[in-house]
Amino acid sequence: MNPQDLKFSIITASYNYENYIKETIESVLAQSYPYWEMIIVDDGSSDNSIEVIKSITYNDIIEYSKKLKTENFCVYVVKGEKND
Repeated sequence: MNPQDLKFSIITASYNYENYIKETIESVLAQSYPYWEMIIVDDGSSDNSIEVIKSITYNDIIEYSKKLKTENFCVYVVKGEKND
């Protein structure tokens, strides 16, 4: 299996994490393995989490969605490899 054949899905649930979400995203961006996607799902934050997330997201690499019932939503949007 080639490394580019294995794509990881990094799922981050966010709820009022304005003070931490930028560091979380930057940590993922700093990784050396290039074959991944990051899905950030906000569960109705009332702070500035959404603005921070939107200021950093990249169209093809990081996807942002505002959804309730975060866990169920994430199962449907991941594109990474399933390993049984």
